[in-house]
Amino acid sequence: MPKNQTMNLEPLSVSIMEATRLLGFKDPKSVRNLIRSGDLHACRAGRIYLVSYESLKEFVGR
Repeated sequence: MPKNQTMNLEPLSVSIMEATRLLGFKDPKSVRNLIRSGDLHACRAGRIYLVSYESLKEFVGR
């Protein structure tokens, strides 16, 4: 890769709080409801849920 090009790295997943911020919601309940309804894909990692960044992009693109 040439020196003057930068790589745009996207996260694989984000926390529910970060997903709430990225979607412009004020309450994380909205994101949890989207996960429950199947509109967003998330997996549990220990005590937290990680929301797929790809599913966030798909949701916004609808």
